[in-house]
Amino acid sequence: MERRPREISTTGFLAVRPLPPPSIFTGSQRLSDRHTRLLRCSAESSPTHRRRQQRVAWSAMPAAVELLMRVVLENYQGVHETHIDRFNGIRQFVGGTKRPPRGTLLVMHGVNPRGAWDPRLEGVAKAFAAIGFRVLMPNIASLQRLEVGLRGVEEMEAVVDALTEVVGDASDQTLSVFGASLSGAMALVAASRPRMQHRVRAICVVGGFASTSTVSRKIMLMPPGSDDYGRNVLFYNFVEMALGPNEALKEALYHAVLDNHLLRRGTPDEQLPRYLAQVPPEVGALYWRLQNDVAFRLEIAEQVTAQTAELMRALSPVEFLRTLRCRKVVLVHGQADEVVPSCEAELLYEEMRKVGIDAELCKTHLLGHGDKMLPRQPLHRIATDVFQLVAAWASFIEAATLPVAPATPARVLEKAR
Repeated sequence: MERRPREISTTGFLAVRPLPPPSIFTGSQRLSDRHTRLLRCSAESSPTHRRRQQRVAWSAMPAAVELLMRVVLENYQGVHETHIDRFNGIRQFVGGTKRPPRGTLLVMHGVNPRGAWDPRLEGVAKAFAAIGFRVLMPNIASLQRLEVGLRGVEEMEAVVDALTEVVGDASDQTLSVFGASLSGAMALVAASRPRMQHRVRAICVVGGFASTSTVSRKIMLMPPGSDDYGRNVLFYNFVEMALGPNEALKEALYHAVLDNHLLRRGTPDEQLPRYLAQVPPEVGALYWRLQNDVAFRLEIAEQVTAQTAELMRALSPVEFLRTLRCRKVVLVHGQADEVVPSCEAELLYEEMRKVGIDAELCKTHLLGHGDKMLPRQPLHRIATDVFQLVAAWASFIEAATLPVAPATPARVLEKAR
């Protein structure tokens, strides 16, 4: 799930904070062998990942280096924003160059109350525009309302369908997609649908997952004190299935999500304590039990899972890989991700390779769940992580860039006159 970090020193997409100790997953469940293996994998790179050779898109490396530097330094000089008045509003970013754009890129925001005005994704959009892409940031209304459901996939499909006709690349009416967390997973699902199969050139997913059901269970198993953004978003959507209607509890969960996302916790602007002071004590007691009682959480999760099995499957990218036709999928995942374990990306990568999808996976210590990390690693390890992250973005840039049409010889132009 999309979240804001709790400790932050910049306002950009990749906000600096210290590397937390690795979390440990415990517990078991009756799942397929594939998902059981997923649940048991650690946050460290598997031998399979270490052995894998990464093809480097050298031609796009300069652009990828510039992209990384612009994101880190928040330098978006020369980028201009316009607005497309369609759907719930589409932000468009273009660079100052007079050259034709490399291609069209959709940057999809995650589940957060600011939608397309999330400053983290705005920084990514501006950085891609600065290196030559036409970048569009649609506002997905259901995700802005914190809804987890198929409506988000349908909105994405409608956006891609319309934009490929309005501002898609004239040569082949295609565009590429950058998505974070749930929006990245939804983008993979949407791109696998028949109308979208040949309209999406490449997809980059940061902090994504393979299976909605398994990642939801892992979120519920996280100990008290761990990041609660994803957990509270899930409770906000589904807790009433297990506990019955409770608008006061949902409102408390909504305040908790906003306080986390807007970094208000521990500040005079924090809203949750004020709200809990105004409602009956049993509402606050139930809210804190959801936060601190792992066994109670799992009991709730089991009841919800029984009622949402079809929805969970419909939102799981791993279920739709055989109909995904884009040229390239690049998965980027933080080793220290507190919300979506990095082994989810490992499973998704392995399943993509099995069905012949041209996929690449970059697991890095430089990211959490979309947040920039300062890893406690030797300098050579940090340098390796930087190179791997740049190489992953170069691979995506190469796939998302339209081929340059061959120049028409001057003598042919002369005859045409």
